[in-house]
Amino acid sequence: MFEDVTFSVVFSYCIKRIIALAMKPGKFLLLIITGTLSLYSCSKEIKLDQLNHFDQKVLLQYEYINYAWGRQHSGWFADSTGNIYTYNLPSGWNFCDANESLTQEQMESNLSKCLNSGLYYSQNDLFSASKLFKSAQKGFVTDPVHEMCDAGARIYSCFIYNPTDRTYKKVMLKETGDWRVENSSSAAKDIVKIMESITNELIGHKKL
Repeated sequence: MFEDVTFSVVFSYCIKRIIALAMKPGKFLLLIITGTLSLYSCSKEIKLDQLNHFDQKVLLQYEYINYAWGRQHSGWFADSTGNIYTYNLPSGWNFCDANESLTQEQMESNLSKCLNSGLYYSQNDLFSASKLFKSAQKGFVTDPVHEMCDAGARIYSCFIYNPTDRTYKKVMLKETGDWRVENSSSAAKDIVKIMESITNELIGHKKL
């Protein structure tokens, strides 16, 4: 789900409601009750306790690569704040190594070559999706099946961060285009649905 406000905006609104009540004489008890309920409802709505438990910055990546009709390389990242970053023909790009991994420095370098799309995706939904990453990692990935020619590759991936060696491990969710590859897990399919909605939103706003 796309959202037009960030947590800071909502939280600021809650605080202002409490301060406004505090300025009225004889409203101290009401301030305590209403303030508590306001903060509870706000934190419940955006699941504050959950948003503080992201342990990585980059969550999802969609990538399109095609060299059939000139070089085409574009896509987007979703980070743990809900921001969506896009890229198109970036130079000096870091692709995953043979183990489908990127160092934290390589990931940060890639992000520096992206643009903030201005679109914001629900942190709650991203948090829910992130809880599926490890299940998706265990999913069976099918062998590539040839389907088209000159269609390139559209790749949907999520990342699992390892704080010990500071690396991002790529998890293949789906690939379409010249070849079709599927992650058979239900977790992967659920994540792809979210990613397809983000891609469609970016295309609709001419950001991709």
